[in-house]
Amino acid sequence: MTTQIKENYYLQVITILKYMGTPANLKGYAYLRDAILYVFHDISLLDNMMNQLYKAIGEKHNTTAACVERDIRTAIEVTMNRGDVNYIYALFGNTIQKEKGKPTNREFIAAIVDLLQAISK
Repeated sequence: MTTQIKENYYLQVITILKYMGTPANLKGYAYLRDAILYVFHDISLLDNMMNQLYKAIGEKHNTTAACVERDIRTAIEVTMNRGDVNYIYALFGNTIQKEKGKPTNREFIAAIVDLLQAISK
């Protein structure tokens, strides 16, 4: 894959996160951005997130998989509490409900990856 195509996906991810209202100053923002891009390129990473996805992101950012998981969870929680509710619910559709609370890390990442795949076709 060319550098220009990778950069295009990177820009799409940060645009989606921006419109959702994910604060870029959180550590979890960078981890979430990387997680979305990693899963977009290798969907099998969703099968073993702690030992594969979070570990790879942790190695990239010189931290542990547990810290990556926690910081992504925090970024999602902040997004769900303070972000653009209409955009978030439009993006996630029926996959999340107000009564249920915030989506899991896996649900959140998978929904954005699905959106990227739809955009890239």
